[in-house]
Amino acid sequence: MNVYDKVSDFILKVKGFLSGETKGHLIKTFLVYFFVSFFMVLTKIVIARLYGQEELGIYSYFFSVASFLFLFTSFGFCEALTKKLAAGKDSLFDLFKYSALGMLVFTFPIFLLFYLFFPLADVPYMRLSFFLFVGSYSIYYLFYSVIRGKKYFAESSAYTLIWRGFFVLFLVIFVDLLFWKLLMMLSLGIFVAALCMLPRLYLLVREEKLVFEDAKKDLEKNNPKNRNISGGGSISSKEYLYLAFSLFLLQVGFYSLRTVDIYFIELLLDFSYVGIYSAYASITNVLRLVAYVFPVVMLPMAAVSNYKIRKSVFRLLFVLVPFSLLIFVLSVVFVPLFYGMEYSGQWMLAFLMVVSAGLLVLYSYFSSIFAGENKVSLFYMKLLGVDFVLSLGLNLLFNYLFISYFGLIGAPVATILVILLKILLLCYGILYLRRRKIAAVSL
Repeated sequence: MNVYDKVSDFILKVKGFLSGETKGHLIKTFLVYFFVSFFMVLTKIVIARLYGQEELGIYSYFFSVASFLFLFTSFGFCEALTKKLAAGKDSLFDLFKYSALGMLVFTFPIFLLFYLFFPLADVPYMRLSFFLFVGSYSIYYLFYSVIRGKKYFAESSAYTLIWRGFFVLFLVIFVDLLFWKLLMMLSLGIFVAALCMLPRLYLLVREEKLVFEDAKKDLEKNNPKNRNISGGGSISSKEYLYLAFSLFLLQVGFYSLRTVDIYFIELLLDFSYVGIYSAYASITNVLRLVAYVFPVVMLPMAAVSNYKIRKSVFRLLFVLVPFSLLIFVLSVVFVPLFYGMEYSGQWMLAFLMVVSAGLLVLYSYFSSIFAGENKVSLFYMKLLGVDFVLSLGLNLLFNYLFISYFGLIGAPVATILVILLKILLLCYGILYLRRRKIAAVSL
């Protein structure tokens, strides 16, 4: 085989690997998230170098708690919007209306409870910063969910680069500004990113309007008496609420694995330890970004497809294991190099965080399939309820106990144990519901 044949064979293999709708979406979205991850690391390095270890801890604490708070104020409506749009049976206008109203209904009482009763670290204007973040991020994520539901996965994820880039710029330009004011500027960057989505949203609305008008003309041509056509399918508000609630439980189950530990490290140790933990997390986030890509692509795609789990898991592990080892080596080398020597000597912490991040990728894979290919049912809700208890109850307990006894390395140990239990639970749920579908078809 000459050089030309070898190159041609290589190109054909690459084309074969990139073929397939889901695989193509995953690869494109992963590449975007790679740059998102780069900005996440850059943000933390800039804070560590220009502001200090404690400020890095404050930023990580704020972002983790604020993101977790948003799960409760949004209550899964954005994820429900994405899933329904991907299925293509319901009107964009109706879904957007239900989601926006639902988020408004839940935001104010949840935030009031949070403001009055949730214990927070003593940082100036922290609660005001949370309010600004939740408001701007709600608008951003609602728009993002529409674009993602229409299967513009890479484009929807690319808007994250805008507000992360803005925040890095703010950090460098306003270096003499008090740090709590910079936290508020994070919300400004998110709002600007939301405004940048408006042209795409306009095109999507226009496209749906044209499709609706064509459908109406065809229907009137075949049946002139029927002139009361409504756009898209009809959706029950009760059904939509159940769907949103189920996806809310699933989201809490996923995101609590990367927020609860940060909260308890600050509570039981201090912000400097949060800074160390966050520095190593910035490298392991390169691995975790794979976990974030799965829900972006596979949740809506699983709504219309069934996946061969065993085959795809082996393929995933074939890439995940060596990639995880590489991330471990990079974290041990690069964290002290870029953040400073005061972050060195944490190889055991780095190893455990890589293990937990790798397991989070597997959990994200299974949870996306479970949520995407199943409708809301009694068993479905029971399993998500157990997953929710593991995510909050057991995760809270494990983090408190392990961090209290073992210090900083107790956080990833607690996360590893909880993720293993959650993966086993989801595997059982997926197999059980698939068998029920097969049994129903055979009858």
